[in-house]
Amino acid sequence: MRKTVTIEANLKSAISSVHSAMRVGSFRSAIWAGLTAMMILPGQLFGQTVSERGAVQLSATVQSSPARITLSWPTMASTSSITIYRKTLESNSWGGVLASVSASATQYQDNSVTIGTHYEYRVVRVSGGVTGNGYISTGIMVPVQDYRGKMILLVDNTMSGPLANEIVQLERDLRADGWVVLRSDVSRTASVQTIRNTVLGHYNSDPSNVKALFLLGHIPVPYSGNQAPDGHGEHTGAWPCDGYYGELTGTWTDNTVNNSGAQRTENDNVPGDGKFDQTQFPSDLELQVGRVDLSDLPAFGQSEVELLRAYLIKAHSFKVKGFTPQERGIVFDNLQWVSSPMAGSGFRNLAPLVGPSNITAPYPYGEAFHTFVNGQSYLWTYSSGGGLQAYVGSTLTFNGANNIGTTEQYATMQMNGVFNMSFGSYFGDWDNKNNFLRANLASGQALTNCWAAIPAWYFHHMGMGQNIGYSTWRTMNNSSLYTPLTEGWQGSIGRVHLGLMGDPSLRMQMVAPPSNVAVVNASGAASFSWSASSEAVAGYHVYALDPTSGIPTRLTTNPVTGTTYQPGSIPYVQGRQYLVRAVKLRVNQSGSYYDMSLGALGTASAAGSPALDCAGVAGGSALPGTPCNDGNACTTNDTWNAGCQCVGTAVSSSVTATAGGSTSFCTGGSVVLNATTGTGSTYAWFRDGTAINGATSASYTATTGGSYTVRRSVSGCSSTSAPVVVTVSAAPASTLTAASATTFCSGGSVLLNASTGTSSAYVWYRNGTVISSATASSFTASTAGSYTVQRTVGGCAALSNAVSVTVTAGPTSAITASGSTSFCTGGSVVLNATTGTGSSYVWYRNGTAISGATAASYSATMAGSYTVQRSVSGCSTVSAAVNVTVGELAATTITPDGPTTFNQGGSVPLYATWTTGSSFVWYRNGTAITGSTLSNTITASEGGSYTVVRTVSGCSSTSPAVNVVVNGSTALTVTANGPTTFCSGLNVVLSASTTSGATYQWRRNNSNISGATTPNYTATQTGSYTVRRTVSGVTTTSSAVAVSVNPLPTLATSASPTNATVSVAASGATAPYTYLWNTSPSQTTATATVTASGTYSVSVTAATGCRSSANVTIALPTAVNCSGIRAESQGSWGAISNGYDPAAYMTSNFAAAFPGATFLTIGCGSRMLRLNSASAAGAFLPSYGGVGVLPTGTLLNPGSGYSNTFAGELIALKLSIRFDEVNASFSPSVALLKNMRIASGTFSGWTVQQLVDQADSEIGGCSSTYGLNALNAAMLNINLNYYQGSNGNGFLTCPPAAFQMEATDEADNELSRTGELELLLFPNPLSESGRIRVTGLREKAEMTLQVLSLDGRVLRVLADRMGTAASTVELSFDAEGLASGVYLIQVVQGTRSKVGRLVVE
Repeated sequence: MRKTVTIEANLKSAISSVHSAMRVGSFRSAIWAGLTAMMILPGQLFGQTVSERGAVQLSATVQSSPARITLSWPTMASTSSITIYRKTLESNSWGGVLASVSASATQYQDNSVTIGTHYEYRVVRVSGGVTGNGYISTGIMVPVQDYRGKMILLVDNTMSGPLANEIVQLERDLRADGWVVLRSDVSRTASVQTIRNTVLGHYNSDPSNVKALFLLGHIPVPYSGNQAPDGHGEHTGAWPCDGYYGELTGTWTDNTVNNSGAQRTENDNVPGDGKFDQTQFPSDLELQVGRVDLSDLPAFGQSEVELLRAYLIKAHSFKVKGFTPQERGIVFDNLQWVSSPMAGSGFRNLAPLVGPSNITAPYPYGEAFHTFVNGQSYLWTYSSGGGLQAYVGSTLTFNGANNIGTTEQYATMQMNGVFNMSFGSYFGDWDNKNNFLRANLASGQALTNCWAAIPAWYFHHMGMGQNIGYSTWRTMNNSSLYTPLTEGWQGSIGRVHLGLMGDPSLRMQMVAPPSNVAVVNASGAASFSWSASSEAVAGYHVYALDPTSGIPTRLTTNPVTGTTYQPGSIPYVQGRQYLVRAVKLRVNQSGSYYDMSLGALGTASAAGSPALDCAGVAGGSALPGTPCNDGNACTTNDTWNAGCQCVGTAVSSSVTATAGGSTSFCTGGSVVLNATTGTGSTYAWFRDGTAINGATSASYTATTGGSYTVRRSVSGCSSTSAPVVVTVSAAPASTLTAASATTFCSGGSVLLNASTGTSSAYVWYRNGTVISSATASSFTASTAGSYTVQRTVGGCAALSNAVSVTVTAGPTSAITASGSTSFCTGGSVVLNATTGTGSSYVWYRNGTAISGATAASYSATMAGSYTVQRSVSGCSTVSAAVNVTVGELAATTITPDGPTTFNQGGSVPLYATWTTGSSFVWYRNGTAITGSTLSNTITASEGGSYTVVRTVSGCSSTSPAVNVVVNGSTALTVTANGPTTFCSGLNVVLSASTTSGATYQWRRNNSNISGATTPNYTATQTGSYTVRRTVSGVTTTSSAVAVSVNPLPTLATSASPTNATVSVAASGATAPYTYLWNTSPSQTTATATVTASGTYSVSVTAATGCRSSANVTIALPTAVNCSGIRAESQGSWGAISNGYDPAAYMTSNFAAAFPGATFLTIGCGSRMLRLNSASAAGAFLPSYGGVGVLPTGTLLNPGSGYSNTFAGELIALKLSIRFDEVNASFSPSVALLKNMRIASGTFSGWTVQQLVDQADSEIGGCSSTYGLNALNAAMLNINLNYYQGSNGNGFLTCPPAAFQMEATDEADNELSRTGELELLLFPNPLSESGRIRVTGLREKAEMTLQVLSLDGRVLRVLADRMGTAASTVELSFDAEGLASGVYLIQVVQGTRSKVGRLVVE
């Protein structure tokens, strides 16, 4: 028990190490942290890993009578719940729970199934706090899949010629498996956009049938995203993204990601570089995608052509059952110590595909994975380990995974796992030299591989005969259907890096095909015969291939059990092609389904004629076993095999590599290796299976340990020698480390330590020169330089890394004083230290550090010896001392020479302390006494508080006060009769206290004020005021009174007749300012709007309260009389016409006023009423009745069947507004009805147009702010009271002048004609372009012509200060850019200005 506790504790420590490393984003460091911590774990870890807990291993047994599917799964300790879901294969959701079974259950029977239906099940298990998911695709006797769709085959055009035979065979195999092939040969140097366009062309030709994409060869590789799925920050960026070719309807961008910091430039992703921004697919993929790309794999020592040829041959062999893998799987989880279920995809997928009992999970920290699969057959494998990197020359490669294998190892073995999943850092980024993910496909029987864990992969569909491309498509589109989405530690991960390496058409289990199909004419009907499959089958289906599309159509309802088919109902058509496919009821760990072989092709020939031979010739001699030519000069005895492939025997040749000396030596030594020579020979040398760059001679000098082979080629045929093993004794480790910092100040040193070991000898170097007598394993360096040590063990020497020692001289340090270093108490001097970048400081006084004094300067106030320590880069220097002297003055006192209280007219001498060099200033009541700066004595005759300031050698001392009291005198005080702070123009009266016989003199800022000799003074200026009072020859000065006079605001006024505004600008006083205009109502802004010409006054108050006023006069343009504004009631519009009334007017003018698709519409949103003709309006109006919101939808011409008085009033008002806009003759007023203002009530201040807009909103249900009744009353007030242009009842008032326009003369389309200036536009209204004529101009005077909005904003300048040579100017005008509506045209010449109205439709 104690041992178990230790193991668990060590595992927890290992996982903690992993998490710590993962938190900094490095998967590789996480791996090594965990491995290091786990070195102490003995034997196998405890029974169930987190990956096994995270994967429910499902299998199924089925029966047909009664129909039942039984799901099974292994028991799992600590299970708390099991939940089961079911859906059909093509459904994209699971729906509700099918069943919940007991936590101890290991089976579930579903009796509600139908024979022939393809199901999927999901089992969710909670065990030990871990939620595990399992999936299985199953069914009972699921029917055959006759037609799989169309597959786009993109062929690298450099492979088209050398592999012509193999690619033709591939196309035959695809067609024989129910695919229609759409082939395009493309350039490996084309842009990825060009390749995608080729795919799109095929897809768009038949989007419902094009299902898959096969990339054969080095088709250009798309890159996308900005992530590091393996957790390595330096690997963040764009990764290969074949899904770009399969996702055809989303938007791919290249303008936001900006990452240029990746370890490999291939992963950099910056805007415009052809790599895409997306980390997730923009939308679901339309196509299954798979790639077979064996380029740039030099470790295999074969050309790309030969590697690809070998792949196509073994893939064909698998499809025709030339070899049958052993139905078992292996999960090799070298990352099982990670707390995330990295191998979950392995256990979850392999269980329904090979059965849980057929899964091997070896101890992953002993024998490596590649030893288990070398020559050993597995249908499925999963392996994971820490990713490896290696350099080939200067090229970084992602060539393997820890304890799994490397590309170089796969190149020398038979990797016999057919379908594979692999995981580890780096190599999921597969577009690079010797990439491990792609290397699988070049070795042994391996046919597919994928990077599975981040995200998780789902292949369970293959258990029921689906091709691997289908499962890949489901995985790449998996955003929620299958969970977990990822087996890794990330919360979420993008999917664009998902990709299948391998033929996407591959199915997991194959049936041996029939052969020798013959189709002959039997009395006008097609008669079929064939040779049987080599395995027991249920029978055969016969298919006819459409001569145009190639789509197969099954001719047989049930499988034919014999080898002939003569239905007599199929017309014989010579040249028509047919397929015969063997059918087998396959029962496996997933369920039962009818599986089919590849089809054997037969072509209808003349009666009795034989079938096509291997060259496609009917009755030809190219039969299996007969000679052929495979196009390979290095083979002999080429023969057609049973699969109609031309295969030869390799030419036997030999080459031997011999060593010219010992193959064992120290690092730095070498041995010459010699190959067999001969005329016409060329050579390529390899070390450990990897070609040695530039090694192409018959000899090679080996300096590195390894297994060396040489490939000798003669006349295009090659052979490889047996290996010569070179052993290089590693030079002893020679590492130089410093015991402390290698950068120090003068006088310091550092101990350097060399690697130690038995029988070691040492030689030390400084700057490449031997240091005399330095032969120990350590050396104390005190001098700057580059130090190395040579360590010798057993005759092999190694020079260590260099350690650079830097000796830094101490910085200069001095103090300069900014002033005298001798001063009085209370004084100071600033001491400045030497400055420089990176400096730090400590100041000292009398040798003690001064707390907090760490700046470059220090203000010294105390006497003492000051120094500063300046430090730069860790080195310090103390400055020379600077002495500061602080002088102190003895206390000063005042001694009265007599009583200090006496009657008026008396006095008392006051004496101050005196020493040599003293000077004095005497003060009474805090005010200096004039002329008292020399003597230490003064005679005091006035009452008050006396002090004296004595100065000696620049140092001063103030005495305590002595109070003198004079009886019989009035104290001198000054009082103010009001505030002493006031605005300019005001004053304050200052009054001195009076006494008998006194005279006065007022002073301002210590200067006498002329004539101010009375007890009172009126102050009007800012200043400090005192008064001197003289009584009996004795003068007394009062305390000062401060007076502050604030300035008044200075005002500048202006008026804008055009805008009907008056303005004021304030300055010269303290902001902010407040304003008050005498308008009615009053306005409080700097600019006020006025409605009439006249003089207006404004009062402006500053922040100080000081106020100024000003007047401004404005002459507004003469207001146009807007009387005669016209509206009509709904009864008028809807009355029976007598030819001259509103109804007749509407009949004549409706079409012109309401053109277009919307006609006359009221309402909003989803509730509207529309009238498209005058007759429709007449039929609807009047519409009396209730007030209500319109019904949902659009009422078109509802007639009298719909009654709503609100709708009637709104339509009536809209008719009046629109006719008023487009036809000046409608209303005698030159103001527009829509611009008139409502004078009172709820809508006071609104324009009529605002009222209409709100009515539209509320009858349409878009708003309910004011209520229908209030709006209806306002519209009724307008419609009834302005009938035929009557003056109304005052409900409407004229708009501002800017909204009033000149009358339009409809007869000649004149815009405005007043006085001398005339404006004419034709046509008016206009929809596109027209001309404007201005007449009455003064010659040789500038003219401006512009388009204004109704609120006076300039929208377009047609002529800017244009000179006029005549009295008439005509200009063209284009209405483009102007919305439909009414605009103003203004012409200005000098002081003359005319405005006209323009209607744009």
